[in-house]
Amino acid sequence: MQHACSTDHPETILKFWRDNARRCGDGYVAFRLDYEGQRERVLKLVRPVVEDRHYGVGLDFGCGPGRFVPFLSELCDSLYVADLMPEMAEKAARQADNATAVGYSIPPKLELPDDSLDFLWTCFVLQHIVHPKVFKATCVELRRVLKPGAEVLLVESYGHTGGMTIGRPVAEYERALEFETLRALEQVQIDPRGQAHNIILGKVR
Repeated sequence: MQHACSTDHPETILKFWRDNARRCGDGYVAFRLDYEGQRERVLKLVRPVVEDRHYGVGLDFGCGPGRFVPFLSELCDSLYVADLMPEMAEKAARQADNATAVGYSIPPKLELPDDSLDFLWTCFVLQHIVHPKVFKATCVELRRVLKPGAEVLLVESYGHTGGMTIGRPVAEYERALEFETLRALEQVQIDPRGQAHNIILGKVR
């Protein structure tokens, strides 16, 4: 049977994440994995990538309950948070004084103006947008709100494909988000015995 994340039907996708959030609470973004431990392992890997960078306006896309908001709020003067589940975005916004929830819906639409972001973060988000048409539309919408020269930091699956997850190579994200330059840590292990992930810092055209 086709997984909900593999469809291009908005109501099917929304129902899956709504039911999952109801069942798992805050941990719905990590399922049965070590929620807090996973966050610390991610941050240990991404902090050296961003080094001493600082941004004006940022977006945590697919923020869940905001487990990365404290880190991202220090990187940005102001931070938007967006999630398919509005209650999750509202919870995430409460994690930092400079964070604000914004609407996001499917078909992909962010309630943000064109060319409004200096920085975008996605972590374990785009890997769950399996259908090619939805993935492409999502990337087009993300590019719409990014300023020319904005930077994007992605932590997404590389190797595993099946069910609700698709692994994509660095080159696919480079094309989809129109990176001018990038640096990547490829096939890193974040979860013990888990799938490999790519960490990509790209600058858009």
